[in-house]
Amino acid sequence: MTSLKKKRGNFAVVRRVVRRADGQSFAAKIVSKKHLSDEEKKEIHDEVSLLRRVKTFLFFCFVSLLLNHPNIVKVIEILDTPRHLYIVLELLTGGELFDRIVALGHFSEQEAAFIASQLAQALKYLHSQFIAHRDLKPENILFETKDPQSPVKITDFGLAKAYGVVSDGSKHYLETTCGTPGYVAPEILKQKYYREPVDMWSMGVIIYILLCGYPPFGGTQNIKAMYRKIKKGEYSFPSPAWDNISLLAKDCIRSLLTVDPKRRLRAHDLCEHPWIKSHHLQSPLNIASQRYSRNLQLYTYRKRLRRGVELIITLNRMIRAAGLEEVAKRQRDQFRKRLKPYKQKLKSEQRLLKEALEKNDYETANALKHVEFYPYDDTPPIDYRKV
Repeated sequence: MTSLKKKRGNFAVVRRVVRRADGQSFAAKIVSKKHLSDEEKKEIHDEVSLLRRVKTFLFFCFVSLLLNHPNIVKVIEILDTPRHLYIVLELLTGGELFDRIVALGHFSEQEAAFIASQLAQALKYLHSQFIAHRDLKPENILFETKDPQSPVKITDFGLAKAYGVVSDGSKHYLETTCGTPGYVAPEILKQKYYREPVDMWSMGVIIYILLCGYPPFGGTQNIKAMYRKIKKGEYSFPSPAWDNISLLAKDCIRSLLTVDPKRRLRAHDLCEHPWIKSHHLQSPLNIASQRYSRNLQLYTYRKRLRRGVELIITLNRMIRAAGLEEVAKRQRDQFRKRLKPYKQKLKSEQRLLKEALEKNDYETANALKHVEFYPYDDTPPIDYRKV
């Protein structure tokens, strides 16, 4: 196989690889084990175990339309070596969910319901296999291709975990505090035992943002206030963003954003909800107003900032592991001196971009599209146990 670099994450680099036999492209997640702790290695092997289970079950049960599911990324091959771990997946080229909506500039309730119906079917399959994703969010939902009718697929099983029934007949619950701020279920924040309903809560948050462009529990500027709202299930459908959204859509969200997991809608129930089941009958009117587009753009900028922070944390860990702290400090000092004039120019352009977005001046904003505006006070904490 030949490869082209595509994306770098915390543990791995993702490359587009081409099979020489037929020229078909795939995505290869390549994990270097050199600087990983024992705990991190265990996390990665948990992901591999789950992905292999999904692949094997799909292979032996491909005759069933449900199990040969079009909305879950397909595993092609897994190769574990002493130094690297290779996970070959189907190549998804359509981009992330919210990035695609921002780029299109047009989005309707009908399209939102169609996307939600695909995700509901994917979760129905996963939960039938006693697998909880535990990190369902827009970044982990990709379009297969750039085609307007392309399906969406759930990806990244890094936090996924199997649950089920133990030998004595009792239910097996999960207990690890994990997930992403804003999408995490209240039972996880309360450090209670939980199961697959945590995915349904995340689903409710995603649908809410799809329909209005902003999250139901506020941003992460005040993380503790947001967590309090999540624990109590405090959210609303304020005007004017929700004035033209159907009552069925709001009912669907309420059924998902229910604090009590026993009363929360399950995946198979969500598939039968009138808003999901009759997605083709929902309003085709454009809901992507200027305010909606601005809210969604700000969301994507904050998302990129979080990724940058995670990458810096990983690089610092690798530098410490290699004993290169002093060398890195000297290089950072030299780099800061050379960067200073560029940084001053960037800050000036960021101020202009922020003012343009606040005034809905999209002509000026488009002229500054090479600038990425990041609200620097929006970095969330990582340890939920401090809440």
